[in-house]
Amino acid sequence: MPRRGENIRKRKDGRWEGRFIKGYSLSGKAQYGYVYAPTYAQAREAKRQAQLSLEQNGWVAKSKESRTFQEGFTSWLQEIRPAIKPSTYAQYLSLWERYIGPELGTVPLKKLNSERIDLFTHTLAAHGRADGSGLSPKTVRDTLSIIKCAVRYAIERGWLPEGKIIFRPIRQSPAAAIQVFSPEEQQRLLAFWEESAANSPCCCGMILALMTGLRIGEVCALTWDDVDLKNAVLHVRHTLLRIRNTAADSPSKTKVILCDPKTPSSFRNIPLPRRLVPLFSRLQAQALPHSFLLTGNHAFLEPRTYLNRYKASLRALKIPPRSFHTLRHTFATRCIEAGVDIKTLSEILGHAGVQITLNQYVHSTMEQKRYQLERLASHFQ
Repeated sequence: MPRRGENIRKRKDGRWEGRFIKGYSLSGKAQYGYVYAPTYAQAREAKRQAQLSLEQNGWVAKSKESRTFQEGFTSWLQEIRPAIKPSTYAQYLSLWERYIGPELGTVPLKKLNSERIDLFTHTLAAHGRADGSGLSPKTVRDTLSIIKCAVRYAIERGWLPEGKIIFRPIRQSPAAAIQVFSPEEQQRLLAFWEESAANSPCCCGMILALMTGLRIGEVCALTWDDVDLKNAVLHVRHTLLRIRNTAADSPSKTKVILCDPKTPSSFRNIPLPRRLVPLFSRLQAQALPHSFLLTGNHAFLEPRTYLNRYKASLRALKIPPRSFHTLRHTFATRCIEAGVDIKTLSEILGHAGVQITLNQYVHSTMEQKRYQLERLASHFQ
């Protein structure tokens, strides 16, 4: 069965196609070769044989001794690029250029070892930022994770011996306490946004984030085609992101993309709260067909712009600054307090599993602890 990242796919004509890098242009762009077979297993073997032939003919072998980690990393990144999201590719490229490349790029693969990677990891954790302070444990783990993938790729191609590099675990950072709006702040925000939404659809997204737990990118990507008012259901199908523009000939450093949600489980259908149906019905009647929910026309509001409008709401109500994600945290916390079962909440939030929901949100408040202990009072009389 095909695995993600193998670059083997089934074609419409029923054949299996395997793709592999057969060389690079002078500009560094990967050049691909293709093999075809009637079954997945045969395509995989044909691809392996083609890559072996390249090695025997000197494309890999001639540079085995001098191949640097940069060459290995670039080869790996170009091979997986078709299988990953543009935002993921941009993130990997950024981590390479900011941290990995300057320290490890010129190191010959034959000299790459556990000690060198440990030193690199320690350097990032101690003073990896531009101001000399250390990077967060999560950023260090993310950086080390893609180094592992590139090393595994090099081992599979015979550029590194198996077992030469051992990756040591990175310490977990203590989970920060999540911030939520108080019930009083929550009610003030809802009243303010519902009043504002009567004249503009912009505030609808903030209401949805607070009442359904949508992420900011999911809110910005919503169109009226995603809103089923007849059945009161919201379909989450896309997210809107601003990412680095990796096109070499583009004058813009970043670009906004409409893409699939964060994870497969983020594709979901959420019941639309009934109290919102009348408001949404009025706004839909005023909107253009197939338009974005936040604007009522075919122009989107990008997350950065929408975040600024959200912050303006907090300032107007003199509520202390909080991230947009606080709306999602508040929704989840209120669900837990209301006794919503974890499985249902996990699916509404689009989490990959209930354990994520449990770890992040299921923490007893002092009031809940007191209530549970008071229930035991009769047993001690």
